[in-house]
Amino acid sequence: MAMTAGIAFGLGCLVTCVFANYDATLNFRDIDSMVDQRADFCDQMSAVHNHTISLENALAGMHLSMVTPLYDPPWFDEPVNNTDPSRMTGFHAELAALLAEQAGFTYTITSHPLSAFEPDLSWTAYLDSALNKYDLSLDWWLSTDARWKKRIRTPYPFLDLSLVSGTYGAVAESSMVQRIWEITNPISPNLWIVFLIVSIITSLLYFFVERHIDGDISQTSPGSRAWCREVMDTVWTGFIQFTGGGAFSPNTISGKALALTYSLLVLLLISAYTANLAAVLVSDHKLNACQSVESCLADGHRICVRKGTVADEWMSGMHPHLERTLQIARVTTSVWEGVRNGQCDLVTQPLMLYNLATMSAEHNPDCVMTRVGDAPLQSFGGGWMSRTDYEDKCTALMIDSIGAHILALATNGKLQELLDRFYSASTSKTCPINGDGEDPLEQENLSLTVQSMSGALVIHAAGILFALSVCAGKQIRRACCRRRQRTTSGRPKEEKQPEDMTEAITSIKSDLQALRAEIGAIRDSQITQEHSNASWV
Repeated sequence: MAMTAGIAFGLGCLVTCVFANYDATLNFRDIDSMVDQRADFCDQMSAVHNHTISLENALAGMHLSMVTPLYDPPWFDEPVNNTDPSRMTGFHAELAALLAEQAGFTYTITSHPLSAFEPDLSWTAYLDSALNKYDLSLDWWLSTDARWKKRIRTPYPFLDLSLVSGTYGAVAESSMVQRIWEITNPISPNLWIVFLIVSIITSLLYFFVERHIDGDISQTSPGSRAWCREVMDTVWTGFIQFTGGGAFSPNTISGKALALTYSLLVLLLISAYTANLAAVLVSDHKLNACQSVESCLADGHRICVRKGTVADEWMSGMHPHLERTLQIARVTTSVWEGVRNGQCDLVTQPLMLYNLATMSAEHNPDCVMTRVGDAPLQSFGGGWMSRTDYEDKCTALMIDSIGAHILALATNGKLQELLDRFYSASTSKTCPINGDGEDPLEQENLSLTVQSMSGALVIHAAGILFALSVCAGKQIRRACCRRRQRTTSGRPKEEKQPEDMTEAITSIKSDLQALRAEIGAIRDSQITQEHSNASWV
């Protein structure tokens, strides 16, 4: 009954028991001057251990204290000296309201300016101090080993905060000659070569299988000028099929098979070419940048990091020589402002912040921001943070319960809706994005490769083999017919011997004499008939 009443109290108090508290007097350098506002979760922890309540209901009726620095409106914003909860806006305010509604707790969000701890404390030192007085710190905190050693961890790492490097890419303007050759870019050079070879082979095979049939190819003597002209015309017809300027007209089965598979190959090639051509022609520039952070540093470039952040700690630990070579610049404002001011040439920051910077008209007005290297420098997850405690305030229970509810929001899609609204509110510039969307400004190579067309090439190869098989079968059949014509049913015919020639001549003379006698008799008969006709007249 008590727990049911607690849940009812929590749900009924969501509107009146959500408090806003902007406090510019907070001083995290002097932690003893601050009031401890943490709740005690030990009774709830015992109830969960005893199976009296479930983990998802463990925070019902509890009041949580939350703290956040006020510096980036899309994350969290409220007017100075605000006490009206309805005027709290941003991702953190929306997520806190969703979790309170789902878990049944109430809360107070205390915000403060960055001057409450900067520049004397690092962000990790500030977090350590804040969690001695508050239950939760609302920010995009990274989970690092230094924080875990202080028993500070996130309930659920719902943000990708892996460290990446970026810079402003140099614009490489294309020359007129490069512009002319850009029309070949949709297809890779290797594929152009393969298509040229395949076209020549197909045309020659077509000429071979069709030259003895009335149709495209006439019957001319091999090696003659006309024969050579016909070969070149056939190869030319194979080439211009790519532009739609001509086509084969086969008559044989072999020729039809070649034409079918070759036209399929040309169709797919034309479709892919035209699809990629538009993207290539509208690309006004290419971005040139270092291939990796190591190569940039080796070339003497300087790198900017936000002072006191994990990026600062990680870069200093991985590249301690940067202090000696003066290649690291620690800034207290935006790292991209440091690049524009000439303090450095590239930056290191969490991936999510880099993606936000690419969508910022302030930081990326010309859409020339680009990643340095493809892989993250170090993988980190993050989100809100609290201190794991099992005895004093038993905040470990709160961390587990909040983590379960955040995971539930991630599963049902509500967390992604919050993030989408956050990204939309943070977007003031739209730049071209690539296929996977991870690097908003790095253009992918759109050239069609040989591997992309391997399926069509295999089909055409099968057509060539079929045509050759049919042609070979015809040649074998013709050879067998000629062999049978040269033979009789028994043995080969015997030639006339020289001694038999006299008899043959005598026989021919006798035949000629008989023929002459028959001709004379016919002539005499005609003369007699003519005299008879004259007498009658």
